Order: sequence, then structure tokens, then C-alpha cells
Amino acid sequence: MPINARRLALRAMLVVCSALAAASARPAQAMNVAPAGTAAPGPCQETQGQVIGDSLTSTVYGAAVPFDVYLPPCYDVDDMPLPVMYLLHAATLDQTEWQALGAATAADALIAGGAPPFVMVMPGGDYRYDIDYAAFVLNDLLPTTQGRYPVRTDEAGQTLGGISLGGYWALRAAFQNPQVFAAVGGHSPVVDEGRPDDPWALADTLTSTTRLPVMLDVGTYDTLRFRTQALADRLQANGAAVTFWAGAGGHDPAYWGAHMGDYLRGYLQFLAAGTAQPASPAPPRSRRAPTRARAGPLKCC
Repeated sequence: MPINARRLALRAMLVVCSALAAASARPAQAMNVAPAGTAAPGPCQETQGQVIGDSLTSTVYGAAVPFDVYLPPCYDVDDMPLPVMYLLHAATLDQTEWQALGAATAADALIAGGAPPFVMVMPGGDYRYDIDYAAFVLNDLLPTTQGRYPVRTDEAGQTLGGISLGGYWALRAAFQNPQVFAAVGGHSPVVDEGRPDDPWALADTLTSTTRLPVMLDVGTYDTLRFRTQALADRLQANGAAVTFWAGAGGHDPAYWGAHMGDYLRGYLQFLAAGTAQPASPAPPRSRRAPTRARAGPLKCC
């Protein structure tokens, strides 16, 4: 081989060797490859929410009062506050009534169908003549819930409703404080116990300028039907925003359970109408062990 050719070949070999040496001196670059059999993070795969049993020390009762909280699937994915429904039980019952009527199942189905996630808070506590349950809701239940769970605190982000005597207290609390809730519901509600602060008496304080939609319903065979319809007529005559309907049934769990989806959809339409609350530091969350409450047979009412 001619001398010039050998020199050129030798020079090429030196270049290649230098390149290989430099490459081996550099640290290896880790490849961003997921391990075999794992999937990249994706949308929420949960289909059921969870019900947490909790309690608070009530300034109104002067004792501990239990309450249950429904949290939607994947509620802890982010820290944005969620809309919340406060739901009051009927007389002689407790915080488990709404669950026994299918509230958690209905909420799961609504969210699976595309409804925005929401929280439900279901307090216990006996109804007593010496206890102002409206004060308990406003002064004990709301602040405790807002401090422990990722819920909205603005008017557009929370509703209040109740069944039977729970409907009485929901209507009374909301009529006295219409600026607190996006809407209030009374399902087969007691409306008049002869007190000056009954929903029947307070109905005249709601007018066309009051921003508080009222939802009322009752069974066609319920002895409270005519008084509930009379309350709806009175609210409408005063210009308040009210919806009323009567469905087949009586004053019993069968009627309320059959309409559980209707109740939650009714509240959602008013929660959806509100604007999202601006992002803020999330309150510390309860880390109690979640338990799906057992839904036993209901007594009445």
C-alpha cells in the first residue's frame, strides 16, 4: 500500500478511536421508559365514592354529634374545593338515613354519567324542642366541614335540604339566611309548628329579590301534601323562585328512595349554575379510615 494511503487509513482509525474513548468517558443517560407491565398515569378509574363517619363537638348540643360525609371518586386528585350538599334526616332517624335511601349510589351514578363531582354531608343529632337545629347547622356543621374537607364555602357552592322534619329545619335555616345557600329543598317537609320562625311564617320574607331557589315535593298520599303545596303557592305569590311537584307515594322511605336521583339532580342544577370558587390553600383534610356506612332498614320518620 502506498505510504500516503497508509497514513490516511491510520489517521481515520485514530479519529474513530478518539470518538469511542470520549463516548465511554461520558456518564450513561437514563432512558425514560416505564417498567414493563406498568401504565402511565391516566384519568380517574374509580367508580365509587366513599362515605366517612365523623363527629364534631357541638356548641349547640354541648356534646359530640356524628355526621357522615360522601366523598366522590378520586376526590383527592387535586385540591380544588368541591360543591357540597348538606342533607338533613327525618325525625327519629340519624345521619345514616340518606345513605340507606341510596344517596351514595345515586351520587356515584350521576358522576359516572358526567355530572361534576360533589360532596354530601349528612349530620345526625336528635331534633329537640330545646335545640335550635338551624344554629347547629350554621354554627357547628358548616365550619367543621369546611375545616376538614375540600368543600366550597361560597353561596353558589353549597345547598341545604332535608326530609320531613329535616325539611322543616332546612327551610327554616335557609329562609333565615338566604345568602348562605345556592338553593334549599324540603322533601315531604313539615312547614308549620305554630312558631313565629316556622318556614310557613318566614315565607313572607322571601320575595323576587331574594336569591334563594326553593324546591318542594311531597307524596300524593302524604297528609303533609296540602300544607306543602300551600307553602309553594305562598312563596310563588311573593315572587320567590320555587318549584313544586307531587309524586305517587306517602310519607315513607319508599317514596324518598324512589326520588333520590331527582333530589340530587335538583341540587346539582343550582350548584352547576354558580361560578367556581377561586383556588385557595386547601383546608387540612380528615384522614380517618374511610368506611362505607351500612344501610340498614329505615324506621319512619
